[in-house]
Amino acid sequence: MIIDHLSNIRRYQNLHKHFPEIFEYLEKNNIKDLPIGKHDIIKDQAYISIDKVPARDKKNAHLEAHRKYIDIQVIFSGLDTMGWKPVFHCKKTQNDYDEEKDIIFYKDSPDFFVSVAPGFFVIFFPEDAHMPLIGTKEIHKAVAKIKI
Repeated sequence: MIIDHLSNIRRYQNLHKHFPEIFEYLEKNNIKDLPIGKHDIIKDQAYISIDKVPARDKKNAHLEAHRKYIDIQVIFSGLDTMGWKPVFHCKKTQNDYDEEKDIIFYKDSPDFFVSVAPGFFVIFFPEDAHMPLIGTKEIHKAVAKIKI
C-alpha cells in the first residue's frame, strides 16, 4: 500500500509499466468532473471508475482484495477511511474468489485504518487487503484499475 498527495504521484511511475500512462491521464483530464461510471484508459489493461457513494460504518464494511488488478484510489470529496491488512494474514474468507469481478472478501479485521482526505491517493497492490468507503458522508472518488 502506498498513500501520498496527488502532487507526488509521478514518484511512483516506475512501479508498473502502465503507471506513466495512468498518471498522465489523471493529470491531463479533469477526472473529478467525469460522469459516474467506468472510463477506459488502456484497452483491456486499465480503466477508471468514478463513484459518488454514501460512506458506510465499519460494521458494514469488509476487507477485499484483487488478484488481477492494482487499485489507485483518488479522493475528491469526503473523508474515506480505509482499513488495511496484508492478504497473507487474512484467514477468514467471506466468499470464494470471484474471477470475473476479480474480488475476494474477508471477515478478518484490518490491522489499521487510515483516513484519506481529498487530494490524496492510495495504491493497493494484490497483496493489500483493503476496506474502503468508511465514513459519515458521501464519498466522491476515482478508482483506477490496472492489470498486473
